[in-house]
Amino acid sequence: MSPRGIFLENEFLQSAAFIAIRSKHAIRVLLEFYRRRKIHKPKGHRGKRDRPVIVNNGEIELRYRDAIKRLNISQATFSRCLTELVELGFLDIAVVSCGLHRQATKWTISERWKAYGTPDFKIVKRVPIKPPFVQKRKTQLSAMNTKTEE
Repeated sequence: MSPRGIFLENEFLQSAAFIAIRSKHAIRVLLEFYRRRKIHKPKGHRGKRDRPVIVNNGEIELRYRDAIKRLNISQATFSRCLTELVELGFLDIAVVSCGLHRQATKWTISERWKAYGTPDFKIVKRVPIKPPFVQKRKTQLSAMNTKTEE
């Protein structure tokens, strides 16, 4: 049976990206993602130590409802935490779902944080996700406003 828990390397805890996290809630959200990952440790060859591999990377789900309940934070706080973690290089969006049809967004635990603060760091901005019906409604409202102005 594999051990349960979260393992964090010293390199991770002492990194510039981890130190740059501004919110305690963002750390809690990050730890929740690390808790949901599944790790496989490959067998080494005669003392050779291989790094553990995340088996479900790109398929990790954390729904707003679950995060709000488990972490006792608001929806806005959770959204800000996700934005911060993506910008610092800890998370990437694998599949965007917009919350439609009860599908959750799928996340990837990224290694971009290792290059944070260097010229090699790849900046990724999290785009706010809006369901298609919200965009459609805005289009309808703007069309109605242009008709009334005529």
